[in-house]
Amino acid sequence: AMRFEADTEVGADAERVWALLVDVARWPEWTASVSRAERGESGPLAVGATARLTQPSGRADVPGGGTDPAWRAARRIPPPAPPDPSTGCFETAAEAVLSWRLHRAAGVRMRTDAARATEGALVTAGLGVGLARVWGPCRVVWSDESPTLAGFGYGTLPGHPERGEEAFVVGQDDSGAVWFEVRAFSLPDRWFTRAAGPAVRAVQHAYAWWLGRTLRRLCAGR
Repeated sequence: AMRFEADTEVGADAERVWALLVDVARWPEWTASVSRAERGESGPLAVGATARLTQPSGRADVPGGGTDPAWRAARRIPPPAPPDPSTGCFETAAEAVLSWRLHRAAGVRMRTDAARATEGALVTAGLGVGLARVWGPCRVVWSDESPTLAGFGYGTLPGHPERGEEAFVVGQDDSGAVWFEVRAFSLPDRWFTRAAGPAVRAVQHAYAWWLGRTLRRLCAGR
């Protein structure tokens, strides 16, 4: 597991701060890592309570550069080299990401009835070969498509070897350059991922690199 701690001084008494922390619906007011928050049930926040959180797509700039600290503090996968910036590349890359084409071209089995990665879509991704293939059921929790940004994020479901979320985002900056980013935060949730230890992170890095390389190839051959 990864542990992250941070502290800051707040000019308010503990009771007022605590009341804000347990008011899940107001989280978007004080953290850029959550754009929408909804409680799964009514009543006080307590052990066993559930909530649905929506995180912003794209890259959120923070003082000093980098991306939203909530992603960086978890398990952030550095982006692979972006596709070559050229006319039509963004549209090709965006369609590849949202239509599952990128994953399938990279050799990932995607079992889903959804033609595109839209919010609520169920998909089971299979990594590996033959009997060594590992399947991970997921639900798409957000999807975004605009003239300069496209991507989606999915959360793991029971049976997945990890517990967390992963996002795949492609964008085009003001210069016309196209970038691709894989972001993830997760914890091992099966005996073999717990036993693998740091090797799991190495696999995630390799997976992100391979997706970036595949996206380059798709853009080049459009």
